[in-house]
Amino acid sequence: MRIPVWLLSVTLALCSSQLAASSSSSESSFQLSPAPIPYPYFEAGTTDGKIDVSYVNLTFSEYTFNGLSIFGKGRKAFTESFALDGMAGLMYLSGKLPGVGPLSPLPAYSATGSFLGYYTPIPAKTANATSVTVSFSGNAEVQVVRSPLFNAILFAGPSLNITSLTLKTLYNKYYAATGTTYTGFTDTLTTTIMLGGLQAGMQIDIPLGQLVRVSPFFVVSSLSGSATMTDDPGTKTTDAYSASYEVPASTTFSTGFDIFVNEISIGAMAQSGKSSQNGGNASYYQLTVGYRFSSKDTAAETTKEEAQPAS
Repeated sequence: MRIPVWLLSVTLALCSSQLAASSSSSESSFQLSPAPIPYPYFEAGTTDGKIDVSYVNLTFSEYTFNGLSIFGKGRKAFTESFALDGMAGLMYLSGKLPGVGPLSPLPAYSATGSFLGYYTPIPAKTANATSVTVSFSGNAEVQVVRSPLFNAILFAGPSLNITSLTLKTLYNKYYAATGTTYTGFTDTLTTTIMLGGLQAGMQIDIPLGQLVRVSPFFVVSSLSGSATMTDDPGTKTTDAYSASYEVPASTTFSTGFDIFVNEISIGAMAQSGKSSQNGGNASYYQLTVGYRFSSKDTAAETTKEEAQPAS
């Protein structure tokens, strides 16, 4: 029985929200999620929120994932320098991966129930893959710079990511004793990884006039956890296979940026390199549109309406 370790690596990459890649001179990582904090500056007493929707394209060698993600964030500022925030997100991806046959032996029986031997599985070359990731995080924020020229926030806190990657592979069963091939079976292989740990980083706000601001950020994450792999061959004579694994701690570094036009943010990212998992080509593209809202804006609008003279 051959365990597809590469599938654990793919799921781990999706769960940690990053695809590690390296070139001959340096290592980098791709950020699969927007900046962890709602907005690159805050004011005392305000409550900020932000919703980000992203299109994601992720390629491992000749295999491609496409999908969408949505992240919601909220923050409460207690002073000009200190705030707390929280984030929850959901990402769905689908695509193709190499086909994987049943991990458990496939016994053959006669009509009377006598054991005859084993079938040889013949899996399809490719399989349909779907991935769902749920992410949560919280941060303590310290605004270290607040000025008309630029703003800067340091943040740190816990994070939790859970990813379930399901691989459905069509396969045939070949019985060597008679040379017979039985068709029409589907193997379902599910890998679930849960990673928890800490993240920390900085986001900078650079105003460009009254309407536009550029906001680069970086995040350092240290995550560890566990993985479970379950395989169901889809036959009555074979039980599902299940195994658990420990995921050791790893540290990753990610960068990105947002462009704000009033309350709308636009982010784009494109990067390619060699996958550190298998040495093949890897690329990542993301387009994000976000909407930011604040209690300060609501209060200002209310004050404006109250100041208007009655007709």
